[in-house]
This record gives sequence, C-alpha cells and structure tokens, in this order.
Amino acid sequence: MKRFIETSYLRTTIPLGDNLNRFIDRFLEDQSLIGLLLTGDLHSRHHLQGSGGAFFYSIFAIVVIGFVIVVARRRNDPWWRFVLYGLAAAIVPGAITTWPTHALRLLAWPVFLLLLAVPGLEWFLARKPNLLASSSAEPAKTDEDRRSTAESFVPRPVLLSLLAILLGFCAVETYWFQTVYRREGPKREGEFDVDYKKAYDAAVSQSSRPIYLEDGRWGPGYIHALWYATLEKRPTSEFTYLPSGSKAPSGAVVISTSDVCEGCETITRAYVYHVYRAP
Repeated sequence: MKRFIETSYLRTTIPLGDNLNRFIDRFLEDQSLIGLLLTGDLHSRHHLQGSGGAFFYSIFAIVVIGFVIVVARRRNDPWWRFVLYGLAAAIVPGAITTWPTHALRLLAWPVFLLLLAVPGLEWFLARKPNLLASSSAEPAKTDEDRRSTAESFVPRPVLLSLLAILLGFCAVETYWFQTVYRREGPKREGEFDVDYKKAYDAAVSQSSRPIYLEDGRWGPGYIHALWYATLEKRPTSEFTYLPSGSKAPSGAVVISTSDVCEGCETITRAYVYHVYRAP
C-alpha cells in the first residue's frame, strides 16, 4: 500500500468523481499512439530514447487489421472477446499511477496487441475467398474458414506483396533499434547502478569493519554490497544493514543512497552513492 500511495493519484480523501475523471484522462494518455509508436517510456531505465516507440509501426498496421476483423467477424467468439477485454484491462495498471506510458506497468498491453496481429496475418495469408464481406453475422464455421479472412476482391499476390513490405519495414525498424540500443544503451550506467561498484571498492579499501549500508532517497542499494561480496567470496558479515532511522557508530564507514549527511567525512561519491565516515 505504501508503494501504491507513492505512485498513484487515487485517494479516499478526493471525491469519487475527481478520481474517475483523472483515471479516464490517464487511461486515454496511456493508450496514446505517440507513446506506443514514437517515444516509448520517457524513463531511460525502461526505454532508450531515439530508438523508436514501444511497438513497431509495421506490426501495429497488422494489429489494426486484426482488430477490425475481430470486431466485425469474431466478436461472438469468447476467446476474442477475452482478448479485447484484456487489451483494455492491460492499460489499467499504468492508468492508476502518475507516470505516463510506464513500460513496466503496461507490460501486458503489447502481449494483447500481438494476439490481435494473428487475425491480421491470417487475412494476408488466406488462400480462399473469405467471409469478411459476407452479410452473415455468424462467426466462421470451420478452422479453414477462420483462416480464410481475406476479401475475395483483393488478389492474393497483392496481399502477399503488402505483407512483404510490412515485414521488410519491420526488419528496418529492428535494425534501427538494435543500432541505437548497442550504441547508446551502455551509456545508461547510472540507471543500472553500475557506479555502485566504485562506491563498494572505496568502502572495502578502508580498514574499518563492519561497513554499514544505509538506504535513502535513491533506493535500496544495500543488496549490491552483499552481491559483490558474494562474487568476491568476501564474508557478508563484514556488512551491516542500517534500519530506517538508525545511525552508524562514530567513525564507521557507510555506503549510503541518502542525499543528506550532516557532519560526515566524505570518502567518495559515485553517482547517487555516498561513501562516508560517520561523525
């Protein structure tokens, strides 16, 4: 609940109508095609800016075709009704929090989008005249009918040519993402706690033991010290975790993720990590 309160705008002290209006705004914001196809999550830990959106344009075009087919021809099928429900419900975890287009909270959304690409691919690959142009509201009767979803007036060579173009563009999008990711991705050292090793090395080079691990504004960094100690076969007993509100003994070495330290003797700073000797 503490984490929910930190990340969400929903409050029992706010009128229900205000909560609902904010939810609708956030819901619409999180299904924005700008975030999905163009920018992705603006948090650099979750998505590399300049590499494209969270979903490829080429595959999204197939998804749109699949969505139209499901709504027009397969809405009576319980499975596809579930997929449409899941598509909408997958946005809710992101919509109840303040950060727009949060990739981790919207993690299920691309899964349902990919499911909707299946009828789109069937439409492109169909060999027979389909039932999409039929006036009947009944769902397809057989598996073969389900696969035959291309309209009879669209020649199959045309469909295959369009699909080849989309898949070719998908390859271009993949190449672009990989190029940007491999060039710029490793530069996000701070986002992935790379600098903790510098703080850790500075702390263990001191003779004082145990080394105290203090968590502050920048999160629970203590686990990194235990991880590196394990890798180096160093006894984890050399480290002591400081509970919230506790202070290390005077003269003790501390690795901290806190911004504030009055009267401390700084040993080194590495990104958000502060190694100091307690006052």
